[in-house]
Amino acid sequence: MSGNLLLRLVEDFKKIIHRIKKYSTTVKRTFAVGIIEMLPSICGGSIVKKYLLLWNGAKLGKNIIIDKRVLIRNPENLTIGDNVVISHGSVISAGGGIKIGNDVLIGYYAKVISANHNIPDKNEIIRLSGHIYKKITINNDVWIGTSSIILPGVIIGKGAVVAAGAVVTKDVPSYVYVGGVPARVIKSRK
Repeated sequence: MSGNLLLRLVEDFKKIIHRIKKYSTTVKRTFAVGIIEMLPSICGGSIVKKYLLLWNGAKLGKNIIIDKRVLIRNPENLTIGDNVVISHGSVISAGGGIKIGNDVLIGYYAKVISANHNIPDKNEIIRLSGHIYKKITINNDVWIGTSSIILPGVIIGKGAVVAAGAVVTKDVPSYVYVGGVPARVIKSRK
């Protein structure tokens, strides 16, 4: 795609966004989430996705790639560093806040979820018990493997590797491999 065509596409998109600004925040976020999820990361898609996230309050670094079919909720609570790749089918739910450092890879269909349901006493209904919100921090140089799940309140240390399919319920030290359900340390990086 030529540079002029890309610039024209981005300018046209900005005009559409400007028209939507007069509607409620819910309409704005719903529109943004839908567009972010549909656009590919090529042909200017990453530029448009980045603009939509910034428009909705996210704090973003440079050189971010957000692949197609990535679902991002509550972008106003999301901070992403430089050189980050979020792969196809991932879910980033930032209700409790998510901070992603620099040089992070998030694999296909991974889930980073910073909110969860409260579990009440047996005499109460789960659906009506509300939510808990806890910030997730993913430090620099981390690889989150395919289909892993990072749950609320977790801190992943610098240089850590989360194996495919792992469910991370507790903090992960720096420079280790973790895997399993629930995730545990497998070995240290050399």
